[in-house]
Amino acid sequence: MPSFWKSVLILAMLFIIFYNLLYVSLQYGFDFDTYFTNYVSKNISKFVFANVLSGAVYGFVVVYFRFYRNLKNQQKKNS
Repeated sequence: MPSFWKSVLILAMLFIIFYNLLYVSLQYGFDFDTYFTNYVSKNISKFVFANVLSGAVYGFVVVYFRFYRNLKNQQKKNS
């Protein structure tokens, strides 16, 4: 089970990074100073909460279904 949570954490971090880079590129044209001034610094608690929650949910769902599929495949091989 430790590999499950490690995978969730890694995927959550990658999702947060990718999502924020995409958001900065589309909304601010890669102007990180404006992004941090207008979005992050004014709503730091909202920013952290939303990123951690969305990353955790995305990571958990994706990794859960990947592990579930592998478990089902192993059960089919054993039967």
